[in-house]
Amino acid sequence: MNRSINDQNSKLKIFASYIVPHRGAFALDMCLSLAVAVVDLAFPYMTRQSLNSLLPKGLFGAFFAVMGILFVSYLLRAWFQYLITIIGHRMGTLVEADMRRDIFTHMQSLSFSFFDRNRTGVLLSRVTNDLFEIVELAHHGPENLLICGVTLLGSVIILLTFN
Repeated sequence: MNRSINDQNSKLKIFASYIVPHRGAFALDMCLSLAVAVVDLAFPYMTRQSLNSLLPKGLFGAFFAVMGILFVSYLLRAWFQYLITIIGHRMGTLVEADMRRDIFTHMQSLSFSFFDRNRTGVLLSRVTNDLFEIVELAHHGPENLLICGVTLLGSVIILLTFN
């Protein structure tokens, strides 16, 4: 995909254009992030419901079955978190490769006078460090926004149902 660094489009649009070719991995990453948030919300809700309704009635078998299901869901959550890490970092690496290619092409088009005015080490340091931060944002940013948003909204809903 041909992207121009000096494009007049918004920076977010340019950023999103690097994610679009990897939308399958991005979508899977977001679905797994949503599952992690749901499991995190289910644990306190199900624990409270079990403690308040199953134990007072002496339904110990049902209580331990619910706790077993919650334990299995936390194992599943750990697996999802592992997959999020693997898929997210793979997607980040692919996005970084695309960005590096475009930055290299752009830097090749700059005039010699630009490199006379700017120190090469400073330019390479900026490109390397800034690109690393952008790539980290590319996969951790959206998943953290989703997890935090769902957790916050879900927590408010759960608290309103409790009281």
